[in-house]
Amino acid sequence: MTRRARLLRIALVFALFVVLGVLVMPGRLWFGQRNDIAQAQDQLSELQRENRQLEARVDTLSSKSLIEHEARESFGWVYPRDEVYNVTPAPPLVVNLPAVWPFTELQQPLADAAADS
Repeated sequence: MTRRARLLRIALVFALFVVLGVLVMPGRLWFGQRNDIAQAQDQLSELQRENRQLEARVDTLSSKSLIEHEARESFGWVYPRDEVYNVTPAPPLVVNLPAVWPFTELQQPLADAAADS
């Protein structure tokens, strides 16, 4: 094999690597970018959906009747001359049984039942 043939083979191998590098690398980058774009579009559509939901919530919360309802429920807001009644929960039932035999067996179950009600 002559020196010229050897150089020609080396040049052909080098040219093949250059051509593959020029064709393959951009193709891989292009496919990777397509995946990135698809993920970004999915994320964008999800954010747009959330944005529409939040805008609908803002529109709902902007109504005067709902603002008044929230003010009454959350902050105890009343109109002048309204009568406000606060109903407190009933105190827990207390079970006091004598500390003798049949009642000692019933004390704990009755206390548990009273706490559940």
